[in-house]
Amino acid sequence: GFIQYLSAKDSLGNKYPISSSENLRKSGLFTWTYDGVISQPFAEDVQWIDICYDKDGRTMSLRIYLNGGV
Repeated sequence: GFIQYLSAKDSLGNKYPISSSENLRKSGLFTWTYDGVISQPFAEDVQWIDICYDKDGRTMSLRIYLNGGV
């Protein structure tokens, strides 16, 4: 159930909802695939998206750079 602790934020400060864990599948020993993390389109001038994990004081963030928006 770590999906409930995820959030997404873009380079413009917009926050995006994370959809449910129905799209999460294990695809290897330490690899998980999650389709449909962000449920709305990004603005054209977004440079990056941060996928953030925050639970009980433990935080992690993964920055994904975009080429010209999505």
